[in-house]
Amino acid sequence: MALLFWPGVVGQSMKYLPITLIATLSASLAMALIFVPVLGSLFGKRAAESGDLNSIGRFAGRYIRLASGRSR
Repeated sequence: MALLFWPGVVGQSMKYLPITLIATLSASLAMALIFVPVLGSLFGKRAAESGDLNSIGRFAGRYIRLASGRSR
């Protein structure tokens, strides 16, 4: 944060580093707290209702079967 208020020519060029860092970390926090849980609830709803992970289709189902060592 101190780099944001650094005076002079060096400060003018260094102010982009903390701005980029703050924006990146804020976007990462929003992704972790909001978007990933929402996507998980949308795609995992069928499996959560039945309790059977094998009922998941498409890419997520193929990934689960691959990760668990089971094939179709």
